[in-house]
Formats: sequence, structure tokens, C-alpha cells
Amino acid sequence: GKGSISEAADRHKAWFGFRPVHPGDGEWAWDGEEMSSTRYGTGGRSTQPDHSVGSRDFGILRVVDGGEVGMRFEDDGLRTTLRWRLRAVAK
Repeated sequence: GKGSISEAADRHKAWFGFRPVHPGDGEWAWDGEEMSSTRYGTGGRSTQPDHSVGSRDFGILRVVDGGEVGMRFEDDGLRTTLRWRLRAVAK
């Protein structure tokens, strides 16, 4: 419902308290109807950078070294725990 990326970001900040930040390189794009990423595509047509063996630059999670997911049923629902291990970055 907004005319530009800036206006949409302002509305998002008013509703949720923060502005969306584009992950990695690339930027948000707006064609008048749909928000997209110049690097990752859209929600319905996502794209990822090409992956090659040994490459760590393979998408949004490139800084993640590993993770674990735990789930258990409690009362009326499912409790899920997600833990990330971030890759150490040399300074």
C-alpha cells in the first residue's frame, strides 16, 4: 500500500519498531506491486547465489557455522528451541 521502499520501511518501523535491513549485499527493489531483493528474489520466487564446494558465500545463513533445533509437545502446543552457532570472523 505504499509508493516507495522508504515509505514502506517507515510504515514497518511505525508498526514493529524497526526498519527491515537487507541481508548481505544487494538491496530492496519495488516494482509498484511487489517488494523484492536484487540478490534473493521475492517471497514466491526466491533465488540463492550459486553454491560451489568449499564456498561459504551461499546465502543469508553464510555466517552460521551450525545450529540445532529442539522440539517437544507441551500442553496444547509444540515448544521449539532453535540455537545458532555463528562462524568466527577474523578481525
